[in-house]
Amino acid sequence: MKVKFKRKSVIKRPKGEYPTCKYEIEHEVRETRLVMNCKECNGKATLKDCKCIRGVQNALSEEFNINSIILSHYRETQYTDHSVEMLKKVVQIIHELEQLSIRAPFKEYFESGKLPFIKADPQKAICEKCDFNPQNIFPMLGKNLKKDIVKFYEIFMKKARSLSEAKKNIVCVACLNTTKSDFVYLYDHLEELRAFIIHRAFHIIV
Repeated sequence: MKVKFKRKSVIKRPKGEYPTCKYEIEHEVRETRLVMNCKECNGKATLKDCKCIRGVQNALSEEFNINSIILSHYRETQYTDHSVEMLKKVVQIIHELEQLSIRAPFKEYFESGKLPFIKADPQKAICEKCDFNPQNIFPMLGKNLKKDIVKFYEIFMKKARSLSEAKKNIVCVACLNTTKSDFVYLYDHLEELRAFIIHRAFHIIV
């Protein structure tokens, strides 16, 4: 016997930053479907469109155990299996970037008194403007990942090279080393995603 029920929801995001997409969650026995209501936003209803991808990513960040995704317009486009798994991996990296951006170097090292010999006011301005400040670099990477995963990878690798060659004052060493460790952590996730895409796209069996 099939048991089916629906739950409506909507993802709310700051105006102009991310799209707001209405969707339904359909449960039927062992399958949970994410049904995006594409008619209301006049979207193209395809994951080839950046706006649609961002809408799905936002929904996946709020929901769990999704087995398939349906973009519902005048006709429905369904994504299953590998497509859903790949999107989940991308959403996980977006989540990791959001978590890494929470770290506040100035508060951690200077306001805490770990480096009492440094004047706080000038250093605060330096931290806020620093390209490698986690509150600057990780939100920037997250924004690019939501737009274009290929371009994101290029930007990530460029930033990683710049970070490895960065020369800062001795007071910045601890923060830089932490950010380098964060990049290594992210790189491992990206390589896992890249391997998944290559293996699934070309059906390589190891």
